[in-house]
Parts: sequence; C-alpha cells; structure tokens
Amino acid sequence: MKKIGSWLVFIAFLVGCGVAGAIERNNLSVKAGPTTPGEGLSLVWVESAVYPKYVKENKELNLSVELTAKVKSVRATFDFNQEQINLSSDDGLNWTAKYRVAAGVQNGVHVVRYQISGDKGAIQRTV
Repeated sequence: MKKIGSWLVFIAFLVGCGVAGAIERNNLSVKAGPTTPGEGLSLVWVESAVYPKYVKENKELNLSVELTAKVKSVRATFDFNQEQINLSSDDGLNWTAKYRVAAGVQNGVHVVRYQISGDKGAIQRTV
C-alpha cells in the first residue's frame, strides 16, 4: 500500500508541474521534465535553461541546470564551437556558469547541449 501512495505522490507532482517540455518565457529558454525510462540516468525532474534568450551588447549568457537528485558534473557545448563549459555547483543540484559569446559568432538561433553525468550514467538536454 505504501508503494501505491508513493506513486500517487509522484504522479501528482508531475501533473502539478504541468506538461513537461520546452517552455519559453520572456527572455529565458527552458527545457524541463522528467527523464524517460530509456535514458542512462534516472531523475524525477531536470530543468535546463539559457538566458537571456536574445544576446545584446555584452554577449554574456547565463547557463543553468536544476535537478531533483545530485549529479557529479554538468558540461555545456554550443552548436557554434566544441568548447566544453563546466558548470559549477555547491550542492550537486543547482549548476550554473556564465559564458561570453566570442566575437564573430553568426547572428541567429543557436543551441546549447548540456551533458549531465551522475554515478549511474549520463543524459543530455538541448536548449
């Protein structure tokens, strides 16, 4: 009976959080949701973000990943270069980094890929 209660709480959590997927706020790009059974690392919730969505004069981006379980490392790469950016964390749950976009990067839509690694595997999120 205790297992059924745990599952009901888990399902209520997912429903309460709304439909998982890509969310776009004013100046923030976010992808959020649980991992799927086929992924190498099982997490109840992963939220990865990049802001500001539109880079202006200072060309600085904030990278962010928030998790419901501790992981060992989070790295980011962009589609315009293969440089790996290591995000830092004090608690293993909230990971952040600042990144300055180099001069000469073409204007337009770009994506960041987060590689999230834990004891039991790794997952990737693209924003």
